[in-house]
Amino acid sequence: MNKVRPPSQAVARRPPPHPTQFPPLAVQRFYNRNRKRSFQQVTGHKNPELEIPVEQLGDSLSSSMGSEHHHRAHEILVRTDASDDITGRPVLAEEVTARLGKAANSAPSPLDRLTYRHLSRFDPHGEVLAALFCACLRTGLTPKAWRDYVTVLIFKKPREFTPQEVADPKNWRPIALLPTIAKVFTGILADRLQQWATLHQAISPAQKG
Repeated sequence: MNKVRPPSQAVARRPPPHPTQFPPLAVQRFYNRNRKRSFQQVTGHKNPELEIPVEQLGDSLSSSMGSEHHHRAHEILVRTDASDDITGRPVLAEEVTARLGKAANSAPSPLDRLTYRHLSRFDPHGEVLAALFCACLRTGLTPKAWRDYVTVLIFKKPREFTPQEVADPKNWRPIALLPTIAKVFTGILADRLQQWATLHQAISPAQKG
């Protein structure tokens, strides 16, 4: 379920304090947890507010995100059984800890407010999450809450911007905020899929990211 947060309902944030109000130790800890947010708060950088009508945003996104078909990758998927490599083997605790270790503490979903740091503290060895993910693969089911997300729009222009750039829908990038535990699970599957695609040379030259 997609929940779009209108600009008028955005969560109010306290203005960042002056840089001299940040104790050095607190700055270092905050930087280790979230580099981007710590930089923004210390410098006082603030992104513009979104005031574009929802209908205009929808039309812009629909026209810019067309579907592309990559026949070579499709042929390899049909010819090769990828399920054994991706979903046919149990999730290991090492996969969980590796995924948590390389994940940045970005903004959590408003649906659960959990970050990767919280999951690492709860399950430092990855054994509990691995058992949960194995149950999902074995049954072919995932909790409904894992499929709910909130869509927010991020301004993707540099710091210096004009009112015309802020009003252009093409300068805003949609981001879906999923529950963090769902991102860990899908991230592990994405790692496996990338390994499989690299092994079988199934990644299209047109791939952008």
